[in-house]
Amino acid sequence: MSQTRSGFSQLALADTLNAVAWARRHAVDVLRRWRVPPDTIQTARLIVSELMTNAIRHTHTDEEVSPYSPLSPVRKVTLTL
Repeated sequence: MSQTRSGFSQLALADTLNAVAWARRHAVDVLRRWRVPPDTIQTARLIVSELMTNAIRHTHTDEEVSPYSPLSPVRKVTLTL
């Protein structure tokens, strides 16, 4: 994770099953430290969840193994706040 005082944070994750949960946790943690209102944090949490799920699901081609298979090649997805 990299974070600066300018309100910028990145988290790089492998595109595995638990990446979405880690992205949500990271987003909530960072937004709380930035003192974002709770209702906005919950909205952001939902958006992060949807975007990370789509990023993982749709980066795989039809010819590859399912992204949820242990045989799937590992790729990286990055959450930037």
